[in-house]
Amino acid sequence: MTKSALFIALLATLFMMNGCSPKATADLYGKYQANYDLAKENLTLNPDGTFVQEVILKSNGKADTTRGLWDYENGIVTFRGNFMNVRNEEGTLNSGYAQPSDGLVGLPAESYFGTMYLGVDKDVLYKKM
Repeated sequence: MTKSALFIALLATLFMMNGCSPKATADLYGKYQANYDLAKENLTLNPDGTFVQEVILKSNGKADTTRGLWDYENGIVTFRGNFMNVRNEEGTLNSGYAQPSDGLVGLPAESYFGTMYLGVDKDVLYKKM
């Protein structure tokens, strides 16, 4: 194989690895972490369709934990109730985050260079550990 053919094959491989939605729900199972200015979050997606979310505020060390249901379809992980949104629309602390509503929260799932991420907000991006 010539150097140029090898280079093209390498680029094609990197392109295929970059920015792909998971093909199977099982690719999402596991522990994720988000670490941003307001909090550190641990999020676990379990194979039985349940999740556990822990939020630790950086301002005072207060820890809150919630549990709920999740599913995956068309590149979106949907949390069905009990998901804590720490940030509000202005990017500041949502004072009622620890009492999550029964609403739905959807986060896109994408894999970049072999690492899975959930979310679109660069400030609150969950990285699979």
